[in-house]
Amino acid sequence: MTGLSPSSIRFYDKHGLFECNRSDNGYRSFSPEDAFRSNAFRTLFKYGFSVDEAASIINEKQGCEEFAESLRARKAQMQHEIDELQVRINHVDRALHHLEEERDGLCAEVEECNFYVIRASHGIDFGIANDNRAAIAEYYELLGLSFCSRIITKSDLESDTPTLDPSYVLAIKEKDVGLLSKETRAASELIELGHCAYFRREATREESAQRASYAPLYDYLEKNELAIKGDAILFPLFLNLDGKGRDAEVIYVPVEKA
Repeated sequence: MTGLSPSSIRFYDKHGLFECNRSDNGYRSFSPEDAFRSNAFRTLFKYGFSVDEAASIINEKQGCEEFAESLRARKAQMQHEIDELQVRINHVDRALHHLEEERDGLCAEVEECNFYVIRASHGIDFGIANDNRAAIAEYYELLGLSFCSRIITKSDLESDTPTLDPSYVLAIKEKDVGLLSKETRAASELIELGHCAYFRREATREESAQRASYAPLYDYLEKNELAIKGDAILFPLFLNLDGKGRDAEVIYVPVEKA
């Protein structure tokens, strides 16, 4: 009547779908009512309910309005999942654009949104990660919306030391900060970008810490008479290119006319 395989029957039985009798020799006996419950379950599964949710709904005494409310809640959850998938698709499209259409060392002027960040380090000192443990975990929970990033301070960019000392952060766009708790928002810092110099590059971890690896960016700023306005943010696109430890990354530096 149902077309269910023995393994499917055992799986559904484990989740409480059937109300079958088991004989002394371990065999299960089913009634036509079990077949009807199976079809009802698969109808609920078609609506997007999980196995446990479907089994629970079948066993609840509820009228049409209660069931309609369950459907509305499930629809809202599916819409949230669709929105989250669209965000991930946007990330994929953006990465493809950088990897397929842009060259290493490309610089340009762009407009970029602001970000809130929670620090995991000050330079290579990761002591603050313990203080921010709960907030960092909350950012990670928003994996589709948050970014593993690095912050390079304005003073570090403008210094004449041979190396830069970026800090590791978790970042989220300003428009999404409302998804964080009040406590996590209070512990976060706002990185204002706006009009930026954009720099796309490929470098090993050792090379990326060398100021010389930022030479195309500094040349671009000088050529276009741009001054650094605030802290920069760096986003990795792809790590360990070709298995040789090279990372593809993009850097946004807020700028103004010098």
